[in-house]
Amino acid sequence: MKYAVAALGGLMLSTTAIADPVHVGPHNFVRAETDRYMGVVIARGELGSVHLGREPTDLANQTVIRMNLDTLYSSGVFDMEAGPVTITLPDAPDGRYISAQVLTQDHTTIDVYHGGTNTFTADDIGTRYAAVIIRVFADSFDQNDISIANGLQDLIEISQPAQGEFVVPEYDQASFDATRMALSRLGALARGNFGIRMGTAEEIDPVSHLIVTAVGWGLLPEAEAAYFTGRPLPGDEDKPHELILSDVPANAFWSVTMYNTRGFMVPNEFGVNALNNVNATQSEDGSYRIQLGGCEADTLNCIQTPEGWNYVLRAYQPGEAITSGEWQPPAPQPID
Repeated sequence: MKYAVAALGGLMLSTTAIADPVHVGPHNFVRAETDRYMGVVIARGELGSVHLGREPTDLANQTVIRMNLDTLYSSGVFDMEAGPVTITLPDAPDGRYISAQVLTQDHTTIDVYHGGTNTFTADDIGTRYAAVIIRVFADSFDQNDISIANGLQDLIEISQPAQGEFVVPEYDQASFDATRMALSRLGALARGNFGIRMGTAEEIDPVSHLIVTAVGWGLLPEAEAAYFTGRPLPGDEDKPHELILSDVPANAFWSVTMYNTRGFMVPNEFGVNALNNVNATQSEDGSYRIQLGGCEADTLNCIQTPEGWNYVLRAYQPGEAITSGEWQPPAPQPID
């Protein structure tokens, strides 16, 4: 088995060949995919600390599928053999959304912190490595708002007694890719009808969790954010659509983000890949009319659609109407 070893203190990422790479299938995909994402963070030299993402997602460097443009992402990986990790998040004076999601190496979430100081230990995590994803809301079209979010990021504190090292198997790329593609297709068949996808190991539905690891690694638990996937009906892919949203029961904010078949945002001539209730323009009746595709320079609230388009409506800190299943988003309608 090959092991990829990343240690701090100036050592470079290296591999030591011991045996063939590990074959990836449904039985070990969750661990393999989590190791892979953790490796992306480690390759940037962030073991034992959190790298602060100061700008909205760079479309040329989307490290995780189905990222968003509504929060500034910060992330880190921690070797729990090096000791407990303590995180302090500031209280946002303007009620701005800020959270720190703590994940295990099995892609389960042990907790989501908001303001204050919190500590997690090796016993809390249950696997050798933990990942932390910190999200701070920022309007991606407003540089002043991004600067305010940056100010909150500057107040984040994180500490651990030592830094440790990162040692995981090397996985066979061909079987890895084939398994991810198969799970992605299975997720498309579900058309949003999932069990509990993210949470603790006791809370999740194993099949739903396996699928979401392939199509949306790092998803927040459903009590923290609700995710609704939308796509055109077969035969309508080339038609512009309209999505009308009214009174979305989200206590923090909601957003609509457009992706291609593989789950990535695609640059377009208008520079719009996502809209939310802060930067979209409301209609006189209080609703938000979002056009999907067929954009012109003066088209209001329009997101261009790439080939194989699909979108995710996110509702952060969803209200009871969402968590109970009472509220469901409307389907997008073709524009003739």
